[in-house]
Amino acid sequence: DNEPPLILGSAYQSEPVLSTTHPYVRVDDRITFKVQLASSAASVHDGETVKLNLTEFGEATAVDMLYDGVATYTYSIDVPAGTLNNDFYFAFAATDNAGNSRSGTIKVKIDNKPCDVGPMAINWLTDLNKSGVVNVGDRLEMIVPVDEPDAGTCTIDLSLVGGPSSYVMGYDAVLRRYYLVHDCLESATENPSYIFRASVVDKAGNIMNSLSSPFEVDCRPPVIEYASATYQELKGKSGVVNIGDKVTILAKLDLGRLDGGAPTVNLTTIGGNSSQQLLDDGANNDGIAGDGLYGYTHTVVAGTTDGASTTFTVQVSDNAGNRAIASTEQLFVDNKPLTITSITSTQIFDNNGNSIVDLDGIYTTFPSVATDQVRLEVMIQGLPGDMGSLTVDLTPLGYSDNASFVPYVANTSGWKGTQIYMPIVGTTNRLAVQLTVTLTDVNGNEVIANTSNAITVDNRPPKIEIYPISFVVDNGRIGEANLGDVIQIKVRLTNHDGILPMIDFTNLYLDNGMTPPSPTLFPPNTFGGNEFTYQWTVPQGLGTLSALTILAYDESGNMAYSYTNQIRFLSKIPVFAGFPQTRADLSSDTVPLNSPNYIANPGDQVTLTVVMTSLYNTHNIPNAIVLADIRSLINTTQDDSSSAYFDGDMKTYWVPLTYQVAPTSGPGNYVYRDVFNVTAGGVDLAEAVFKTKVLHPDTSSIVMAESTITCDPENPFGIDTQVPFVKSVVFTVLDENNDNIASNAMNIDDLLYVRAEIEKFPDPGSSTFRMYMADGVTEVFSTPIYQISGTNFWETQFRVATTTITGWPAMDGVTPRYRVMASDDADNFSQSNLTPATFTIDNSPPQIISSELRINDINFASGTANIGDGYIKNLGDNLSSDGIIASITVATGTDLTDIAGRGTAYIDCTSFLGTSTYPLDQVVGNIAHNTTKPYELGSASVDLATYTARIYVRDRAGNKSFIDHEVSVDTTRPQLDMARYDGSLLTLDFTEAINPLDLQTRLGYIRLGSKMDHTNIQVPGAATPLDPVNDLVMETMETSSINIMLSSSTKGIIADWGEGNLYISIAHDTTTGEAPIWPNTGWGIPLGLDISGNWLKPLPQTLANFPVTVTQTYTTRPNLVRATYNANTPSEKDFFYLEFDKDMDATTIDDNTLYNLAIWKNRGNPDDSYANRYRFITTAASDTVVGLDTPRRVRLKISQEAQDWIALNYTRIG
Repeated sequence: DNEPPLILGSAYQSEPVLSTTHPYVRVDDRITFKVQLASSAASVHDGETVKLNLTEFGEATAVDMLYDGVATYTYSIDVPAGTLNNDFYFAFAATDNAGNSRSGTIKVKIDNKPCDVGPMAINWLTDLNKSGVVNVGDRLEMIVPVDEPDAGTCTIDLSLVGGPSSYVMGYDAVLRRYYLVHDCLESATENPSYIFRASVVDKAGNIMNSLSSPFEVDCRPPVIEYASATYQELKGKSGVVNIGDKVTILAKLDLGRLDGGAPTVNLTTIGGNSSQQLLDDGANNDGIAGDGLYGYTHTVVAGTTDGASTTFTVQVSDNAGNRAIASTEQLFVDNKPLTITSITSTQIFDNNGNSIVDLDGIYTTFPSVATDQVRLEVMIQGLPGDMGSLTVDLTPLGYSDNASFVPYVANTSGWKGTQIYMPIVGTTNRLAVQLTVTLTDVNGNEVIANTSNAITVDNRPPKIEIYPISFVVDNGRIGEANLGDVIQIKVRLTNHDGILPMIDFTNLYLDNGMTPPSPTLFPPNTFGGNEFTYQWTVPQGLGTLSALTILAYDESGNMAYSYTNQIRFLSKIPVFAGFPQTRADLSSDTVPLNSPNYIANPGDQVTLTVVMTSLYNTHNIPNAIVLADIRSLINTTQDDSSSAYFDGDMKTYWVPLTYQVAPTSGPGNYVYRDVFNVTAGGVDLAEAVFKTKVLHPDTSSIVMAESTITCDPENPFGIDTQVPFVKSVVFTVLDENNDNIASNAMNIDDLLYVRAEIEKFPDPGSSTFRMYMADGVTEVFSTPIYQISGTNFWETQFRVATTTITGWPAMDGVTPRYRVMASDDADNFSQSNLTPATFTIDNSPPQIISSELRINDINFASGTANIGDGYIKNLGDNLSSDGIIASITVATGTDLTDIAGRGTAYIDCTSFLGTSTYPLDQVVGNIAHNTTKPYELGSASVDLATYTARIYVRDRAGNKSFIDHEVSVDTTRPQLDMARYDGSLLTLDFTEAINPLDLQTRLGYIRLGSKMDHTNIQVPGAATPLDPVNDLVMETMETSSINIMLSSSTKGIIADWGEGNLYISIAHDTTTGEAPIWPNTGWGIPLGLDISGNWLKPLPQTLANFPVTVTQTYTTRPNLVRATYNANTPSEKDFFYLEFDKDMDATTIDDNTLYNLAIWKNRGNPDDSYANRYRFITTAASDTVVGLDTPRRVRLKISQEAQDWIALNYTRIG
């Protein structure tokens, strides 16, 4: 047997498979060697065996390869660390049962020699806070010795010092090391004995770790969740933190991050500690103890902050020196008050020279004072603009105002406040007083100071108590002080310093026109005490209801006054003045001829004047009651004008006369006057005389004086009555209106004339013309007739009225009867005979039973008459304008035609710019209409509105009737007024409301373009039609403003044109843009319809110059700016978020987006493998787009595979 085994081939297979990101077989890879021999089948051929030399893998002897039962010998092994660093040929030998042998090699691309790595060195370049502890702000130098990097990398975990968990270090080829300088940032965790680890990877991916010595690492600073500053306004100005206000500082801390620290705040701006500790003890407005809310409340004291917005800084440091700082919101602080340099009060006026600030006072007919005066002067220093207000407490001077404003002016050093005050009644009794002022700056800080000197104040006057007046002698009317009666006045005084009171008769005497005596002292009280009594005998000449004045003074000259109770003083009798002062005048003598006749007729006016030379008091207050008897002027069954004056005498009628105030009346000349209207009473007097009397001031049943009122004896007036006489009456026609069928046959609106001659009628009351039906009983019409000036003739004019409108009875050829009636001002009455007229009257117009007005809806049946496309019948919609059809039904058919049989019914269309007499010439029985010849709309400028059309019918007597109908008309076609585009929404503003549902189907006729040419040759490079399927009209109700949400496709085309002008066209593919001529395609399709059905006016495509206003730039492309994923919250672990810098269109985020989306574990590593990146939507995963979470954030639902990949690469273990 000299035939050795025949080797057909050899190879190897590695797991994982070699690729651009895994180019070498490396340590821990699984390698399988394969050798194929000839004649191998289901069993071993010729006892062949294959041995493989794996000395480089540490195998001392060759290993047997295993037959796989098919055709190949294999051997698998995990690659150990070794010295191989490139292609290597592994040897094998195949031997048969005769010992014949043949060898071969297997070339393997292998690198199982990791880099030679030394221990890591960590050095501080900056140790910012606590020495020997790695914390936030430190700068570290990290060194990993590596003799040869072998085209590999070194990554280090910086997660505990605020860096990435896998950071690629740079290699220093000179010093043969990987090197990194890192500034420590905030981390989520800390470790008291942390070992930094770096992984050194060669070109094949063999990994060697480099470890540091242990370090205390704490880059987890405290967390101040928020800090706030609030204040309690206790003093000063609202909205300003002033002295005395309380400021509360609160800070919410994460207790798990505090590490033994305590928060502090700088309160120097409000007079506090620069490092005031905040407390979490539940006693500082901080909630409950231990809840993490720290607080401190500080009462503001004077300081140097002069009206500034102030922020308070809260800081906290943990045991490692990490510090957190937070600022509160701003408070406006002012705790720097103004300064008072001097304050004085000086008495500048002393009325009685007693050096006491007092009230003084005198009494004439009324109390008056010349009160002492005090001047307050305050000198103030402060910065310009700081002055607020200056007030003084005036309660020592008797005022209730304890903060009275003091005016001030600016001076060189600040301000000067000055004011002069007078005391009023109070309780200060000869005391030394220092005034207290309060100075407030512009922001409410207060300074309170007293005057440096004192003034003596006495503003407590005597107090008077008066007992009721009593009668010692009462000879006249009981309780009334008549002549010779003796009255007693008794008073009680306090605070009067022993000075006797006085009684002052001045007002009583002057009110009664008498000369008053000087004030009279009460006699001393011989029994002691403060009560004093005075008895007084009533003199002649008094007549008032009066009180007496009591005066009292104290030692400082303060006066008090008071009044006794009122009593009636009556020691005089009223006196009448005779004629001509007291008189009766015929003040209005105009009835009936508007000129005087010296007779008091009903309707005239009589003026009664009574003058009194003496009454109860000088000023007649209250007014004395003076009555006059006017029974001759009035017709009544009542006794008198008021029950207070009833005397049981029906021959008199007493009424009170009105007192005429000054300047008409005055002392010694008291005038009473009233004007009375004369009424019919049957009185016939040659000369008017009236009685008058004056009543007791308190009791109306007592008459104090009587007299008589007479008229001027030289020109007396009386009463007269006369009966008028109607001598003749003329009743004829003035105007027939040119529509009468005969001169003696009157119809509606003819003008009739009445003329009457009336004698013995100098005092007319009324004159009336009255017309009756032929029976002389049924009244048709009544009207006043008017005198022709200077004659006895009276006349009037009136028109024949329609029975159906004015209430006239129906007169169908009736000969009326008439008469004239007259009465004077005393109601004396006469009338003419009932006389038939010389003509007939017809006032019954045609009776309209029913009528109709409707639209001949040829175009769009909207309920409004419209013109459609506005073109003639054979163009566009191939239809004429809508028409108006009317019909009217009357009670009598003959009223619809004249004698010649011509129609007399018509419609007035002028309200919508049509003819005024369009005939209804189709007459059938009692109906007239124009159904076969409707009135066709002829104007294109009638706006949508409800118009009134009037249908007339005229009978054969010339009388007309009409009825109004309302009709909706719109002959104005809508057109585009403005267009706006914001990148998503196209807004079209039309001149009137448009049907949006109809417009949705017509969107294909709307084109947008960047040029003024929208013809098909420009599509899509410079123009595009809207898409009726995907572009969406947002409105559902008729409106003049249409919003169209453009689809992604349409928006994309527009955006691709770039920045520039936009234009719009709305048109058919014709030169004018109007619909093509029938029967071409599209002839009956409107571009849009208004509410009435009128077609939208086109904007042609050939000259598309109508601009679109671009309200928001739409050519800027969006950018992906952030992606977030939160696996820690169960509700969020299935969702991945993409955030963009613009509002996004949800319809454009789809599977195509996901196919191009990937998460990269290491941005510096371009290896596009599963180990370094995750791609969405693969054959193994099903990631989906959920939609927009916010206008700029897209929500993805990620598969379990994506969640696993993130977990493997972004958790601690990964």
